[in-house]
Amino acid sequence: MIGVWIEFANYLILLVLFVLVFVRGSFTTLHRIYLLFHMFMLNWPLGQTVLYMAEAPDYRMYIMKIMFVCLAVLGYGWFVFAIFLTGRSYVYNKPRLLFTAIPSILTACMVMINPSDWFIQETGTRLTEASYGPLFWLLVAVLGGYMARAIGLMRGAIHTGGVSAQLRKRLQMALRGLMLFLVFGVIDIFVNVIFESKGHVVPGLMSLGMTLSGLYFVIAIQRNRLFDLVQFAQQDVFNSMSSGIVVVNEQGNVADINRVMQPIMPFRVGDKFDIRAMLSTMRAVSEQTELFIEWHEANSPERLEMEVLVPSFTTAKRHVVVVSAPIKANNDETAGRIITIQDVTDYRLLMEETRRQNETLQVQNQELLKMQDELSAANRKLELMAVTDSLTGCFNRRYLLSRLENELPSLAMYSKPVAVLLFDIDLFKSVNDTYGHLAGDMILVQTAETIRTMLGPNDVLARYGGEEFTVYMPGADMKHATEAAERIRRAVECSELPWNEDIVEWNRRSELEVAAGSEFGAGQRDACVKKLSVTISMGVVADESLQPANAIESAAYLRQLFARADEALYIAKNAGRNQVVSRLFEH
Repeated sequence: MIGVWIEFANYLILLVLFVLVFVRGSFTTLHRIYLLFHMFMLNWPLGQTVLYMAEAPDYRMYIMKIMFVCLAVLGYGWFVFAIFLTGRSYVYNKPRLLFTAIPSILTACMVMINPSDWFIQETGTRLTEASYGPLFWLLVAVLGGYMARAIGLMRGAIHTGGVSAQLRKRLQMALRGLMLFLVFGVIDIFVNVIFESKGHVVPGLMSLGMTLSGLYFVIAIQRNRLFDLVQFAQQDVFNSMSSGIVVVNEQGNVADINRVMQPIMPFRVGDKFDIRAMLSTMRAVSEQTELFIEWHEANSPERLEMEVLVPSFTTAKRHVVVVSAPIKANNDETAGRIITIQDVTDYRLLMEETRRQNETLQVQNQELLKMQDELSAANRKLELMAVTDSLTGCFNRRYLLSRLENELPSLAMYSKPVAVLLFDIDLFKSVNDTYGHLAGDMILVQTAETIRTMLGPNDVLARYGGEEFTVYMPGADMKHATEAAERIRRAVECSELPWNEDIVEWNRRSELEVAAGSEFGAGQRDACVKKLSVTISMGVVADESLQPANAIESAAYLRQLFARADEALYIAKNAGRNQVVSRLFEH
């Protein structure tokens, strides 16, 4: 009965390990795979326990077949576990994994069929008392083949230069668990099958090997975080990124590749990474390629970035940014490099479109600015036309009165003087009657130009109406205003206007003769040229001290001021013209 308790104890230990794995970890699809694997191990000691209690030979035969089927699947489970533990899952895709499961599936089928009792010839109360046929040794060979392949994968990964020290320790731990299972299995076969006839029977050897192997298995899972949900999420994010990513360890070997990068990479995880081969596979073109490769191979501590052009079926070229950045460890030492590849074609096209739109906007802005300048010039011209006389270019009467009203308060604040000069051209009507209005206009223009040259920077010349002009002189007292008036009078008297006498007749006949198609000869227009000269009469009024009360009633004050200047002007005209009459303004 001691054998029953040994088998049952092993079963309980495996069951506890099974519960610990699923209680401490998140339940995922990969956990379900481990559930099946662990259940196969559980069935061996459980089957041993049931065999001790079963009496019917057919029932014992059924139990033994179930146990050996689980054993056949267990070998394949160890092989799959070794694949995932060593990071070689990218090599064994689903079709290949299914193909490698064929020996295990065929062996399990042969065990259940047991043709001609080639697997089990007769049963006993335990496995050691049964008689085994040639298919049993086929099962042992298949199981040993899976074990040998799993051991080879783990030993190869351990001795690979690109494996980190932490992963090497985990592989060594799992390898020890597999070796324990294999050693106890071989001992069980030798002691309880080959040498069973000599009485050397030791119960529970295979179950003990499974228990120790399962213990190492669980430790490897926990330390390697193989079933960690956070690790699954990180790997899912890693594979779902639109950028291609390659992680290279400090030995220069590929440690990981995401899904985007796999189709364009000429190597796999564990292979030596070659940046030149990768760029060659991409057919990347850039002037900075050699410098980028040189700095990458020198393991530069800086982040390297290069934009390359890659051929494409959809566009002429794809713009791709290649980045090689160091991975810093806790001690700030370089633990490897991470290479990323990001397609920025859409970004470049967007930037180019934005640039073109900006250029269009700049052209439109320039046109708008030009239109604004033209509009401003037109507005200034309109403003100037509104305040100036179109013939002489002098300010008009409205502008003069507006400026006086605006400046009177500031002049009155400091009691400054103000003077106004009012004058007109003597006998101007006779000039128009004798020489025509064209001559009169030219006289007005020349008189305005002559007076303008005699004024100071703050003086304002305005055409008051007809042949009348006025000069506003802010800050000028009577003496200064009278002297300025005399200089202006003399300047106008001395000015002369060249005049052709025939121009009057020519102007009068021009419309009719041009309409009739006739032309004047040059001799008809080369008559004697005369020089016309005019004089002006001027009335000057000056307020020596402008009072604030006058600035408040500016309209009344200006009417009085110009009335006084007009009186002085008429006095000058009645006194014989071509003279200046000055009057002091009395409040």
